Amino acid sequence: MGGREASAGSVPLTRVRPGQSGVVCAMVEDDLRVLGPMGLRERSSVRVCRGGEPCIVEVGCAPGMCRRIGLSRAVASRVLVRIETQTG
Repeated sequence: MGGREASAGSVPLTRVRPGQSGVVCAMVEDDLRVLGPMGLRERSSVRVCRGGEPCIVEVGCAPGMCRRIGLSRAVASRVLVRIETQTG
């Protein structure tokens, strides 16, 4: 995946619940070529808006700028994410 090993504790994007956020740890090189220009790449922050198919995610949110993209279940299953723990 992307030339790197997935980090311990990473899960496929399909296992991240709506509302949870994480950081992309690894992706398949072919997916990276397509999704990278849309902002989904290794070390990108993501938040799942809707699970299922399509899986809707917010990518690389910064103040005043967020982009949402839809992913098929097959593609989402190949994107590995380290879920961020929420404190509060």
